[in-house]
Parts: sequence; C-alpha cells; structure tokens
Amino acid sequence: MSGIDEGLLKVFLEEVDELTTDLEEALMELDDNREDTDLINRIFRSLHTIKGSSGMYGFDNLSKFLHNIETIYDKIRNAELKVNKNLIDITLKAKDFVRELVSNNDQYDQGKFNNIIQSFKSFAGEEDTPKSEKPKNIDSAVKENKESPKNIFRIRFKPSQNIFFTGTNPISLIDELKHLGESYIFAYNKDLPSPEYFDPEKCYIYWDILLLTDKKINDIKDVFIFVEDESDIKIDLIEDESEIPDFSDADTRKLGEILVEKGDITYDDLNSIFSYKKKIGEELIEKGLVSGSNIKSALLEQELVKKQKEIKKETLTTSSVRVSSDKLDKLVDLVGELVIAQTRLEQLANNLGNSKLNNITEEIERLSLDLRQTTLGIRMVQIGSSFGKFRRIVRDLSSEMGKKVEFITIGEETELDKTVIEKLNNPLVHILRNSIDHGIEPPEDRISKGKSEKGKVILKAEHSGGNVIITISDDGKGINVDKVIEKAEKLNLISTKNISKDEALYLIFHPGLSTAEKITNVSGRGVGMDVVRQDISSLRGEVKISSEQGKGTSIKIILPLTLAIIEGLIFKIKDNSFIIPLSFINECIEYRRVEYLNKYKGNFVDIRGKLIPFVVFRDYFKIQGERPDIEQIIIVSLGDEIIGLAVDEIIGQQQIVIKNLGSIFKNIRAISGAAIQGDGTMALIVDISGLISEVKSLNMLDETVS
Repeated sequence: MSGIDEGLLKVFLEEVDELTTDLEEALMELDDNREDTDLINRIFRSLHTIKGSSGMYGFDNLSKFLHNIETIYDKIRNAELKVNKNLIDITLKAKDFVRELVSNNDQYDQGKFNNIIQSFKSFAGEEDTPKSEKPKNIDSAVKENKESPKNIFRIRFKPSQNIFFTGTNPISLIDELKHLGESYIFAYNKDLPSPEYFDPEKCYIYWDILLLTDKKINDIKDVFIFVEDESDIKIDLIEDESEIPDFSDADTRKLGEILVEKGDITYDDLNSIFSYKKKIGEELIEKGLVSGSNIKSALLEQELVKKQKEIKKETLTTSSVRVSSDKLDKLVDLVGELVIAQTRLEQLANNLGNSKLNNITEEIERLSLDLRQTTLGIRMVQIGSSFGKFRRIVRDLSSEMGKKVEFITIGEETELDKTVIEKLNNPLVHILRNSIDHGIEPPEDRISKGKSEKGKVILKAEHSGGNVIITISDDGKGINVDKVIEKAEKLNLISTKNISKDEALYLIFHPGLSTAEKITNVSGRGVGMDVVRQDISSLRGEVKISSEQGKGTSIKIILPLTLAIIEGLIFKIKDNSFIIPLSFINECIEYRRVEYLNKYKGNFVDIRGKLIPFVVFRDYFKIQGERPDIEQIIIVSLGDEIIGLAVDEIIGQQQIVIKNLGSIFKNIRAISGAAIQGDGTMALIVDISGLISEVKSLNMLDETVS
C-alpha cells in the first residue's frame, strides 16, 4: 500500500466500512426474506463495488477473495442457486474477514481464507435447486427505476352505470391518466349481472389504477372533473415523493391492511381468516371475499411502494458528502464559541441602549441561530444506521444459545447526535445480550408456558421533547425480584428485605450483582448493567427499568438530542442562575402565595382546572433566604409526568453552550452541566429527568390535595 496516497487510502477505508455495514444489514434482511431479488442485487452490488475498489488500491488478496463470493451471488441472481441459512452464515463470516483484510493491509490467515472459500464452493455444490420466482406479473411490472422518486396514487374509479348516456367513454379517462405517468390498471366485473339481466348500454366494470407520477392530486382530479358527481371516485396518495421515508420494516403495510384501505374487505373479514395456515391472499380468494385481481393489485402496490423507498434511499445516499468527524467536531466547537460571543454582545448592547447596535445584535443573533441549527443538523444521524449491527448480534447469539428470537426495530428514522450514537453502542449491546441470555427462554420452555416458541426482542427509538427515548423490551421470563434481593443481601448491598419492587430492580445496576446461575462468555459476572448505567450517565442520560415475572422486561434509556448547544430558559434563585432546556417547558405562570394559602394544603397550582404539584427550587438546593411573595412557576414535563418548579425570577430565553462539570459533581442528579452567560458568570443546567426522580425519592412532591 506504500505507493498509494494516504488521503485516497483513507477514502477507500471509509467506503469499505460503509459498504460492509450495508452488506450486513442486507444479509440480515435477506435472512427473513430469502427470495427478495432486490436484496440479492444489493448484496451483489456491495461485493462488486468493494472488489473493484480493492483492485484499484492494491488490495489484491481482497479482490481475489471477493471474486469467488461474487460468482456465487451472480448464480443466485440468475436463479441457479437458492438462498438458505448456510449461505447467510458464511457470507457474514466473509464480511468479517473482509474487514480483517482491510485492517491488516491485505495480509491474512491463509487457513481462514481457504476455509471460507471452500464453504462457498460446498454451498454451490449442494444447492442446485432452482430459485423460486415471484409471480411474473409482479416482477415485470416493477421495473428497475433509477430516476428521481415519484408520487404513487391509488385510484378507484367506479363510474355510474348510466355513464354511456352522457356520451362519456370511461376508457378515454383511463387513457388520459396514462399520460400523467406510469400506470398499472386492474379491471373488476363483480357487478356484472347474469345474462338475462345484462343491459349492453350500461357500464358494469370498475377499475383500480396505480399511478406513478410527479403530478399532484389536483392534476388527477381534473381528469374526472366532468364525471365526479355521477361516479364513485377515490384518490389516495400512498407514497409522497417529497417525504423522507421510514426505512424500517414496521412502515411496510401488510397485504390485509391494503385490502381494508381499498374497501375490498373489512377488518372483520380479515380477523376471520387469521386462524388459517394458508397465505392470507389464498384464503381470502377461497372464501370468496376478494378476486385474484384484488390480490394482484395489492401485491403490486406493496412492490411499488417498496421500490420507491429504495429509490429515495439511494437518492439520499448519493447526494451526501463524506466529511471527517473531526472537522464536524471542530465546527461545533467554533459555533459554540460564536454563541457565547453573541450572548456577550447582546448583553453589552442592552446595557448601552444604542438602537443601531441593537439592530446589528439582533441580526447576528438570527444568523448564529441559523448556523447553530444547520451545524447541529449536520451532526444528527438516523439511529437506524446502527441497528444493522444489533441484528447481527441478536442472530448470532440466539443461534449460539439455541434460542429462537424475532428482533423487531421501530423508529429507525429517529435522529440523534452522532457522538451520542457512537457512545450508545456498548450499552445497547449489553442490554440485548442480557435480554437473550437472561430473558428469552429456550423454545421448549416457552411452549410449556403457553408462549410462542420464538421470543421477541424489540428495539424502539422515539422523540420526546428535547430527548430521545430508546426502549429495549422482551417477552421473556422477566426479572425474579426475590432472587435479586437474596443476591443483594449476600453481597451486603441492603440491610433489609423490606424494599419496594422498583428499588429491587435497580439493584441489578450495582457492580458484581448478577442473578445468572452460571458464568458464560456472554454474561454472569455482574459487570454489564453497571457499565450501561455509567455509559448512559456520561451522556447525561437516564436508565429506567420495569419487569414482570413471566411476561418480560423493558429497559428505557432517556437521552438528550445533542451534547453541544441548546435553547434554554434562565432563572434565578437569589443570586444563583440556573437554566432549564426549553424543550421540557410547557409554560410559565405567576404564583402569589397569599392566594393559595387557604385553598390547598400542599404545593399545588391550578392550571386551567387541573392541579399540578410543584417543588420549591430554593428548598431543594437549600438556598438560604426568604421566598418572595410573588414567585414564578415553570411547568415542565417529561413523558407523562408534569410538575412545577417555583423560582424567584425568570430572566429570559437564550442559546447556551453546554459545558461538562468536573467529576466532583457527578453525583448531583438534578444538574447535568453548566453554561457561560453573557456577563461571564456561570449558570447550572437543570436535569429535569434527574430532578423529578430526586424530588420523588425525597418525598418533596405532594401527590394528594387536602
């Protein structure tokens, strides 16, 4: 590699990293959909691209290695070989070996090289069954489309039976739709009467049209403008070209859902066939609920939507620019310094009272805000980019332990700061390992308990205010609280068994505590969950756990969207300044204590007829001095929890650059960081999640009104 420019070599290494990550994701998906030609083509393209680039950069051994594998996948593309679990296994090993070759500058273990190649050759010799094909009418309809994304409209055109009397030919209207884009037409004759009642001057046919077009819905309505009053016309936009797609499997509509949406069947019809073992389409046709054309139309709709999502994904990928993460980090640091300087300038302008300077300050504030949002937006990455590696971990671990596990991901499109995602990898790996090792039971145990032999592990990401909540749940055996308490007693972690279930569950985060009966290479040493808590705390996050024995466990991780710059509300207690992230705040109200003294016993405030408990911030931090007669109450929320914070004075809203506190402050749960104000003084940033947990544990929050 000595003759290659270091900059070019770095680009190659980054490209291989991206392509192997995509290869692993595609293999995981192919394991669930082994006849998906799009996935097979995607895998082939990744292998072919890495092979071509490796030859250019002098990685000859890598090129030779991939040539053998590429040949196998070319045969699969041509339906000469069939995908099975063995192929997925050895291709995943090959992917790991590719990364090993690249990291070792094309040097490799000859024995490992030969074993993997021989595995592929054995596969090719064993598998000579032609690959089953999709229905030709579906494959031929969904063409390779490398153009820009299109809108997909579903149109149900049911003309009046007397349409011919108006001089209108419905076929002409359908032909007019064809000129708007690529169309697929299905005709239905279920309303056709028996011959003795047939009237040749009436129209008994109606149509479903799937239209791929860059036109808008009004352009389609214009086609039917003269027949809309007498005809039954329904136009649905089922895929929007401008919408950022959700690439998760959860976003793909099922066949039954499409048929219900179209009005071909009802939910009762759908539920009536769930107990049958045949495919849903076959069963619906057999029961006479739909025709073959209804099924073909729905299947084609699935394929078209899927294809458009892939085109969008390719468009988003090819339009991106690769930038070093170091440069992004430097840019964020500079923007942070700019925000601090802008805050100082704003305060100076206010003190001087110069209108011209104020105008310039406002313009700089607007520009710095736009720059901040753009810069932080660049750092935001879809969390789904890391889900692929977790699918591999679940697959390998469940196979190794002889368990059957269905891994479900939800919310892959949820965006989170790149730095947070990178540091989130280890905690999620630990939790997933525990879910499979400790949670999911072996198939025979699950069947004996009346469960499905295949367990479920769900990884879900969602936004909540200024946070992202990541939930890992399973339907396994749950946590045995009595066993946890017993183990904690042996380790002298508790002095009494008289503790609540929630307190007992949180003991599993203590180092050295494990309920595993034996130590394995996966878990059992009581280290994993302690690492999870430490890693999440370093991200200014929080871990919550709930479990029900026999039903499963759910672990919720609450994280800030970004670790850099946020919008905050500054308030004061005496001479001390504090900041609450704006995303947690619902509203602020004035509180006159004298008006509430005789109303309620306890700290409550009436918000439009609803009593909200509040905590006096001064009391929590034990700040000396008398409370003012008129206080400000800041109403904050986290998920379903809403509380108020009584403070002395609200200063105003401001962009703040988050600065980490030293290790000496790490045990203060209600404070997550600090910020430099315009006058150079420091303000502490309130951790709402930690504060709510703390005031509850200290019984500082009134729960009942008396």
